[in-house]
Amino acid sequence: MANTNKDSDLIKVITGSENITNFMLQSYPRAKEKMDTCYDLMGPGIISTDKRIMNAVLDLINRGIKIRLITEITKENVEYCKELLKVSEIRHIEGIKGNFGIIDEAEYVIHLISKESEAPSQIIYSNDIRSAEAQQFLFNTLWKSAIPIEERIKELEQGKTREFIETLRDYEEIEKIYLEMVMTSTKELLLLFPTVNAFHRIERNELISSLKKIANRGVQIRILTPMDKEIKKLANTVFDLIEINSRN
Repeated sequence: MANTNKDSDLIKVITGSENITNFMLQSYPRAKEKMDTCYDLMGPGIISTDKRIMNAVLDLINRGIKIRLITEITKENVEYCKELLKVSEIRHIEGIKGNFGIIDEAEYVIHLISKESEAPSQIIYSNDIRSAEAQQFLFNTLWKSAIPIEERIKELEQGKTREFIETLRDYEEIEKIYLEMVMTSTKELLLLFPTVNAFHRIERNELISSLKKIANRGVQIRILTPMDKEIKKLANTVFDLIEINSRN
């Protein structure tokens, strides 16, 4: 558990790459249990090629400190990630932004601010327990949704797309994905609507015009839906392109 018996909370801004490195090296010895870090895709290369940092991290491991890292693993940085895998547990999140680190269940927090493709030029350090707990909660949430590095490496090396099931609750996002799936169909498209209202909601978002476009490309389309007068009329007008059947 984080130590709350501190003389005072501290917020400190450090600028300059050398000052930042020195500050990080000074903070590592304070770790007693674990260190959690989150970096964008540039982070693994910056860390794994800095011998001073790697030596300090090895010292953490020798002292039994658990290290976890979240980053975006790409073809460009995967070798750096493999190197870091020797000293930390790593997980992948596509397009992760922002850099921060937490020591000993968030008693110490380091926020890294950097420009894309550059090492951090400024960090903000805080040992305020409330801010630290918020950062730890964020890290834990990201960690749960991230995928293990071993799985990500297989995707990159074997060219496989990860299989997943995702539950969507935002209606606008559902409609967007729905229409994107329609437009990317190449051979056959089967649509099932549970209610008349469900059909009309999608119809108002240019579904039929999108269906006509892919039907003209030769995609076979079949729709199963409850019928009302409007849908029956629509079925009669586009029946030569789209097969619409009733669930009633």
